Amino acid sequence: MKVLHYPDPILKTKAPDIEVFDSDLEDLVEKMIPVMKELDGVGLAANQIGFLKNLFIVQMPKSEVLIFANPKILSFSEELVSMEEGCLSLPGIYIDIPRSKSVKIQACDLNGNKFVMEGRNLLARAFCHETEHLNGKVILDHLSFEDRLKFETQLSSRKAF
Repeated sequence: MKVLHYPDPILKTKAPDIEVFDSDLEDLVEKMIPVMKELDGVGLAANQIGFLKNLFIVQMPKSEVLIFANPKILSFSEELVSMEEGCLSLPGIYIDIPRSKSVKIQACDLNGNKFVMEGRNLLARAFCHETEHLNGKVILDHLSFEDRLKFETQLSSRKAF
């Protein structure tokens, strides 16, 4: 299983909510975990590996893997922190993105049970980043038109080799 790279159209497609919580969903998560770890990712959305399901996983250093099905961000702190951010679907591209220092997210576990969690700092950033993936957005969408053109040109020239 491999990570799709931008501009794969699946990355720009909104993932539908999960309606059936079964062993297939558990199997998908079990496939996602080693992909994320092998690439030293903090998070991975299901659509990044070609599955249009509203699901992502995250893992902070020295922590267990957290699973979020049908995530919705409930609130954002007003305090923003700007930080360089990368993406497994855009290898080698890093963009300075201001994001809320803390966010509150609601999601379901693998059994369909709803829960609410607050994330701060890197975890809040991961919640926002992965939720954006599930809504068909990538980090390039944070750039101005001119800056995005520069990155698109940079990506095109890489593919020529």
